[in-house]
Amino acid sequence: MLQMIQSKKLIHFFLILFAGILMANRGGSPGGRTGSTTDKGTCSSNGGCHAGGPSTVTVQDYILTNVPISGYVPGQTYTVSLNPSKDGISVWGFEMMAEDANGNAVGEFISNSDANAMNNGERATHKFSSTSGTGKKLWDVLWKAPTAGTGPITFYAASLAANGNGNTNGDNVLTDTATVIEGAPSSVWSVDWEKVRIYPNPATNSIHLDGLIRTDFTISIYNQMGKEVYSSEYTNTIDVSRFAKGIYYLKLTNRDSYTTKRFVKQ
Repeated sequence: MLQMIQSKKLIHFFLILFAGILMANRGGSPGGRTGSTTDKGTCSSNGGCHAGGPSTVTVQDYILTNVPISGYVPGQTYTVSLNPSKDGISVWGFEMMAEDANGNAVGEFISNSDANAMNNGERATHKFSSTSGTGKKLWDVLWKAPTAGTGPITFYAASLAANGNGNTNGDNVLTDTATVIEGAPSSVWSVDWEKVRIYPNPATNSIHLDGLIRTDFTISIYNQMGKEVYSSEYTNTIDVSRFAKGIYYLKLTNRDSYTTKRFVKQ
């Protein structure tokens, strides 16, 4: 009888401990769980607090930003919104970071009513008061763009969609990425830049540059994930036949200024 009582007390202790662990993370991610190239995992993998159950990682297009299509302005603050959705979910959480093409954390997340900044602004996570929702959730996160010359940036986010049953059964992690390019400072957009064009666009085998009256430029091409796939001194014809299909960003740079142009490889 005494042994049975002790066993029940032990079970009760571990249930309280486990529940405490789950509740603790309702106040924010422990960090390192965005699914980025740096983290390589989320809270449902690599020893995460929701690993071991039937948690699944799915990709969902829920990262939205107010960064214009022409690119971010270095030093300016933007809103990065996360809007995940899943039926039957009542508890939500997230962690997010931004990386450059080399996998470095860039920019600065700023704490607000929806999110807390982590690691000196390198990451953002949910607050305790913003984790409840039914079927969908919206967080608006503030992010300050990095210094000039950083190049394309990819946001990585992992959102925990939990059913609140006290364990990991039925929980999911929804991951997403979004890439933005670096825009040219307003003083850079001269008549020369306005006349620059890439053709054909979309392209199949090669692209051509037209409209430049000077050739002291270097050329870099980045894919949609922000990875540099081509670089050279100036040339007005570039072979893209071996590029995978998708969206690319061509950056022209000289010691005075730079511009970025978008093209599609089909």
